[in-house]
Amino acid sequence: MRVKIVTAYWMGLSDTKFQGVPNIRKQRYLGSLIAHCKNLGLPIICYTRNENLNEVQQIKDEHNLSNLEIKILELSDVKLHNKINEVRERNFNKDLCGRGPEIMWGKFDIVEKELDNCDQVFWLDCGIQHPGIFPWRYSKKYFNLEDHPVVGDWWNQLDVFNFGKIFNETLFNKIIDITKNKIILLTSTSPQVSYPIELVKHSNNLMSSPYPIGGLIGGDVKIFKKFIDSFWKMAEFSLEKEILCTEEVLMKFAYDDLNVDETINFNFTSYYINHHDEFHFNMWDINSNYPKPLYMVWHDIINN
Repeated sequence: MRVKIVTAYWMGLSDTKFQGVPNIRKQRYLGSLIAHCKNLGLPIICYTRNENLNEVQQIKDEHNLSNLEIKILELSDVKLHNKINEVRERNFNKDLCGRGPEIMWGKFDIVEKELDNCDQVFWLDCGIQHPGIFPWRYSKKYFNLEDHPVVGDWWNQLDVFNFGKIFNETLFNKIIDITKNKIILLTSTSPQVSYPIELVKHSNNLMSSPYPIGGLIGGDVKIFKKFIDSFWKMAEFSLEKEILCTEEVLMKFAYDDLNVDETINFNFTSYYINHHDEFHFNMWDINSNYPKPLYMVWHDIINN
């Protein structure tokens, strides 16, 4: 099987038209990328821009990340950039700060570039390994309650973002196994974003559960390509209507274009947990009154 993971690292863009994430997240993204490379047992292609190249090259060299391949893509070269920019100049959407279209839509441009000569390709957000998404008990740095950093600059330590106790080669081998003729999606039982009415009407979408998110998606390249084609069609229509939105808006419509047997979904209810809530050290209980947190999807995949 020819399998790879694709991701991207674009930093230093929070005060630009590209609406990137704040620089305070740099350690999170680099620490998470290191953990991806060390724990998942697969080739990882990381796209970045020239200005960030030294940062990614430095962690590759210092941490001996032999499975990490770095490629350059400037955001001005991302698919539909010119059209996005035209709409943005007429109708800047400050709600997209931290989630600019070239960055968020661009993940599917990047994936398209990597589909050839592969059986399975997965997009994985560079900074997904974070204690708002994973419980502390799986962190390499703070896995005991006694070590739990209630205060301090824990977010500046790379190992904090290594959740290899659960996000590892065993998990990804299971993902590879269950996506030989499908793509995997992480899906919420309720909307995590708002969906513009013009797009809903155009798609004749009933807007029922589930609702895909963008942190992890992929599998069979033929089905993934079908999904991506639908994504770009909806992106083009969105731009015609002068609408800029997150990638997760467009993913919903692309998902609904697929056949049921072409996807395998792992559902959650609550996208994010607080850095200090009880689920970090006590497993979520299905019989409790608390919504199902995102991190439970990793257990569901392993137990599938």
